[in-house]
Amino acid sequence: LLAQEVFPTLRQRCIQLGVHFVEVDFGWGVPEQVAESKSCIMTRLLELRQNIKSYIVGLVGERYGFTYRLDAAPSHGSLDPLFVGKRATVLGLQEVELDEGPLSADIPHKAFYYFRDPRYLDMVEEQQHRRAFQSEGMLARERLSNMKSRMLLGNIPVRHNYSSPEEVANLVLQDLTEQISKDFPQDYSS
Repeated sequence: LLAQEVFPTLRQRCIQLGVHFVEVDFGWGVPEQVAESKSCIMTRLLELRQNIKSYIVGLVGERYGFTYRLDAAPSHGSLDPLFVGKRATVLGLQEVELDEGPLSADIPHKAFYYFRDPRYLDMVEEQQHRRAFQSEGMLARERLSNMKSRMLLGNIPVRHNYSSPEEVANLVLQDLTEQISKDFPQDYSS
């Protein structure tokens, strides 16, 4: 819904304002083994830093997702650029993106995060599909809980308990339309 309805609507609104709108999803159409590679992660973060004005939209459910082992070998004299300043040697991809995006003070951005209602899993009937939405285990649930807490403590705006893809699509459209209107007010004097 975001790619087919929300983003085209926002793009049209931006055209009317003389603003160029491009959506970038760090995982769309990227094979899993490529998406999880360090070079792909670094490319994602570089893309985020190169945008002049970034609106970050994060959808968070009950799955922590891919974890990335950071290379922290002080004996070699070089640290993994993703490790600098981190206490853990294993981070989730969502967490790396969070640290380098919404929790980073040096990127001009506005973040919008949406936490899915955990009861959404009750509506997913087929077990095979349900696994794609479920937590990977106790450690993953703990990491996800910590990540959500860091978002809230970091004053990242969060909308809680969206119950369907349609609801989150409407929320994203509403929030981004409002923010774009604030950032690029239409000049009615000409």
